[in-house]
Amino acid sequence: METTASTWLQQPGAWLDVLGQVLWRVALAVVIAAGAKIASDLAIRLFDRLGARPLRSRQREVLGPLFRGFIRYAIYTLAALLILNKSLGLSTASLITATGILGLAVSFGLQGFVRDVVTGISLLMEDALAPGDLVEIAGQTGVVEEIGLRSTRLRDAQGELRVIPNGNIGPVVNYSRRRVAAITFFTPAGGGAAASGEATAGGGEATPGGREPAELVRALEEALRGLLEELWRARALAARLVGVQWAPLTGAGLALVTLRVSLEDLHQRVLVEPVLLPAVRSVLARLGLEAHEGRLTVRFEGDGAANG
Repeated sequence: METTASTWLQQPGAWLDVLGQVLWRVALAVVIAAGAKIASDLAIRLFDRLGARPLRSRQREVLGPLFRGFIRYAIYTLAALLILNKSLGLSTASLITATGILGLAVSFGLQGFVRDVVTGISLLMEDALAPGDLVEIAGQTGVVEEIGLRSTRLRDAQGELRVIPNGNIGPVVNYSRRRVAAITFFTPAGGGAAASGEATAGGGEATPGGREPAELVRALEEALRGLLEELWRARALAARLVGVQWAPLTGAGLALVTLRVSLEDLHQRVLVEPVLLPAVRSVLARLGLEAHEGRLTVRFEGDGAANG
């Protein structure tokens, strides 16, 4: 031991070389770590600016921290491998192999957890359900209170809180996703047969204005398409006409008219009453149609019921 120490003292260049190599490796590790921190911050800012924009508020709230954590984990893991390789001289291939084996062992032990998280991410990304929706999942029916990465909470009709692991959800029946607005009203009419934009049954009496039901349906469709195009150009409402139906009520002297409009998304539902109904009234007045007692009724249907 004394011989070695004396040798080092007699040859200062040797230990200075070792010290220089140590300092170089420490400095390199510090630079890699600082670069990883900077790269992580920049990547997260870029995600917040670009990647998170298409996500809705609920998706950002739940998935945002997950994606940010994944970005940090990926960058820091790469930096750690670089430090172990460049500073300590360890083989990167061996480290990656060992990490893969460890990850495989952990995944086998956490299969249920991983399944729940993956299903939760899928539910949020596909926007299959949202808080406030009335849904049927895993044999339970209720209102969604919270969607987490591992579980979804429902409040059933009895007020009981149901916590369902996301991995057990399976098919989702969402009773709240109704974006077809069906506007119905009664109008004075003869006893003619029903008419719609798809099929017309002749032989009925003329409607107000001396027109046949089929002719009036065509006029309504043309006017409503023009109206919806005007609303779209004005950025007031994004919707398309599904169809118009005319169904006379035998012996009542009235006909039930149904106008079906498909909204671009669910958020447009709040615009039906303040924007669409007044515009529809103006169209009816222009065509000489009068809603019985001035009443227009709106109900929302699923897309599948559009032509029912």
